[in-house]
Amino acid sequence: MLDLAINHEDTLKKKMVSIMFDEKYKFFNDNSHYSEFKVDKENIGWNNYECVSVLNGEVLGYFRVRIDVDCGYYKSLVIVNFSDNKIVFGKDLVAFLNKIFSREDMYKLCFSVVVGNPIEKTYDKFVSKYGGSIVGKFKKHAKLFDGKLYDMKSYEIFREDFIKNTKKEIK
Repeated sequence: MLDLAINHEDTLKKKMVSIMFDEKYKFFNDNSHYSEFKVDKENIGWNNYECVSVLNGEVLGYFRVRIDVDCGYYKSLVIVNFSDNKIVFGKDLVAFLNKIFSREDMYKLCFSVVVGNPIEKTYDKFVSKYGGSIVGKFKKHAKLFDGKLYDMKSYEIFREDFIKNTKKEIK
């Protein structure tokens, strides 16, 4: 079930600390340092939107997107699955994306992935499925906690394409 992150801030703080230097999550943070995790309570719905995936009271994952209010698009998508429950997490991710694309004043979503992240191929398929595109790659653009430089791949999905391709699925 999708819920607002603010309702689970203490749990999220603990979960974020627990994955900081876990090799499984090294691609999550696209730089070599971490800052304290905080839900942005002051700007909910204004310049960001944060949700969690919850099952039986347990936080399975976290979703966040920043909002460029001036230009009318979403950026800096964050997706973290703390669990091995890909089915519930995946359904909640789709619900999160449906929620953000339901806003008519926002015309696209831009996001990136560190090249080599195991989720990269899934993002490529996802973007293709919903009519988006790979915009490009930045060479040696992210330095992770292992001290190595990695390339970044950027994506964009336009609202109209997401809606058009989602409706095809429903029929």
